[in-house]
Formats: sequence, C-alpha cells, structure tokens
Amino acid sequence: MQDGGLGHAGLLIGAVAAITAAAAWWPRVAYRLSVAPLESPRAECLSCGQAFAPGRRGWLRGGSACRNCPQPWWITSLLAGAMSGALTWRAAAFTGEHLLILTCWLAIIQAGVLLSLIDLAVMRLPVRLVMGLAAIVCVCVGTAALLSAQPQLLLTAMMAGLAVGAFYLLAALALPSQIGLGDVRLATILGFALGVNGWTAVVLGTALPYLLAPPFALALLLRGGSRKAQLPFGPFLIAGAVIAQFLTGS
Repeated sequence: MQDGGLGHAGLLIGAVAAITAAAAWWPRVAYRLSVAPLESPRAECLSCGQAFAPGRRGWLRGGSACRNCPQPWWITSLLAGAMSGALTWRAAAFTGEHLLILTCWLAIIQAGVLLSLIDLAVMRLPVRLVMGLAAIVCVCVGTAALLSAQPQLLLTAMMAGLAVGAFYLLAALALPSQIGLGDVRLATILGFALGVNGWTAVVLGTALPYLLAPPFALALLLRGGSRKAQLPFGPFLIAGAVIAQFLTGS
C-alpha cells in the first residue's frame, strides 16, 4: 500500500475512534442541559434521585447519563463514528483547505450528537451551543477560503446560509408549532457549511430533512403516538446535512 493510502486509512481510523469515543461523553452533558430555557442544569437524576457530583466532575461521565440508570448510549456514539468515517473516507485530500472543511464537518457531527439528544428530550436547541458551533464552522470555512485563495468559497457559503436561514424563518413563521428559532439558527449554519460545495449540496441538504422526518413520524403514530405530537427537527437537519455533504463533498 502506498504512503498516501496508509495516511488516508490512519486518518480514517483516527477520526472514527476519536468521534466515537468523544460522543460517548455527551449523554451526561445532554441530560443535564435538557431543561427549559433559563433553568439551571439538572443537579440529579430524575429517575433514581442520584445527585451529580459538584463542579466539573458532575459533567464528566462516559456512557449513560446516570450510573444507576443504564441507557443505550452506544447507539448515538456508533452513529457519530459511522458518519465521521463516511465523510473522512469521502474526503479528497487531507491538506490545507480540504482538512479544514473535514474538520468543520467532524465538529458538526460531534455538536450534532449533543444538540440532537437535547432536542429529542426537551424540543429545544440551546442558543449557546448552536452559536458555538457557528463560530467553529465560520472559522474553518473562512480559513479554508483564505488558504485556497478562493474568496468565492466564503461568498457562496454566506449566500447559502442566508438563503437557507430565510427559508426556515418563513417556515417558522408559517408553522411555529413545528419549526422553532433554534431550528432556524441551526439550518442557517448547516446551509453555510454546505454552501462550500455549491447550490446542489444546499438544495439537497434543505430537502432531505423533510424526507427523513415522515418515516419517524409514521413510526410514532403506529406505536400509539398522538397526531398532534411535536417531532424534534434538529436531528433531521443534522442527518440531512451530513448525507448531503457525503453525496456532494470532495
């Protein structure tokens, strides 16, 4: 095997291992942050009453959110690893702007796991987490445009972000019970990131969430759920964007 192939395989294995391992630490963080706006993070497990340790130790735990209440935490961890592996395998190169764009998407996957867990629990996407992701994405894309001497890369990304954000803002105004402002913020960031690959990626990433959500809604109905029940849209925004990046990225 050539050195380039070995390097590619090494980075692929490293990315999958790192993202999978890191995602295993999010259940505790997500559980503590799954509260109403302006509320303090949870200080104890609501199921068994076990208090979380004070300070940083109360946030650091791999696996289930509570040691007394086992949960299938490994599902999201493996999904994160699979997505990171797919995008790393799809990457054309691991130098300069290509590595920055890959880093951007690995950050989206990692943050997407945390945001999805919170959205599934309490139907909200915390502003600070979304804005933190926005900062990482902007720095990665902006630096990639600078290194590649392609200012149009950043311009297209900005236009795509504005277009997708405007679309979801109109959707939120028209369907406030289904699309929230957190979804609008997240969709804007994902549109910005997808804009690096052109408008085909942006359109695909915008359409896919609406194709992914109905099967899950139907499954909930078949399990006895209410037709009026709200379905968190954040996980579908993340999944749709990652799939679009995989199909159109380079």
